[in-house]
Amino acid sequence: MIYDFLALLYLALPAFIANMIPIVAAKAKICPRLAYPIDAHKKLRGRAILGKNKTWRGLLAGIISGALVALAQYYLPFFDIIKMDSVTMTLLFGAAAGFGALFGDAIASIIKRQLDIPSGKPFIPLDQIDYILGFILCTIPFVSWTFWDIIFLLAFALVMNPITNLTAYLFGVKNTYW
Repeated sequence: MIYDFLALLYLALPAFIANMIPIVAAKAKICPRLAYPIDAHKKLRGRAILGKNKTWRGLLAGIISGALVALAQYYLPFFDIIKMDSVTMTLLFGAAAGFGALFGDAIASIIKRQLDIPSGKPFIPLDQIDYILGFILCTIPFVSWTFWDIIFLLAFALVMNPITNLTAYLFGVKNTYW
């Protein structure tokens, strides 16, 4: 059973990395021309749609990092859970995982903005699980998720997300501890 849980975490690794990489890309000032908000500063009901922190740079960095992590997993398999038919399918899975993680985060941002929760402020538990929900949804074409797979990943994210955020804050990667 522990092997199964570790294998699930390994399968979700592209999403975990993709969820973190936009912050790293912003701090490192990678591709500053892409640091433009996806919502182009548009508003919905007088409120920002996504906010200034959801940028094209972050989205592309997340998709690319998800694909690269999956590609590394393809060539360095530690668990037999990732069995894509080809490099192309592996890259597509990784890109879908990266996109899904950021898509889930974006949907949560829309909800938060419409509820008047400022960008960067916590909204528990949505902030902890949004990226996992997006990841699961966008990888359905590649993975036959079970109910217990989903419950485990959501529980893991709910517990580990605050720990990861606090660690990133302590190392100066994030400006807030949540």
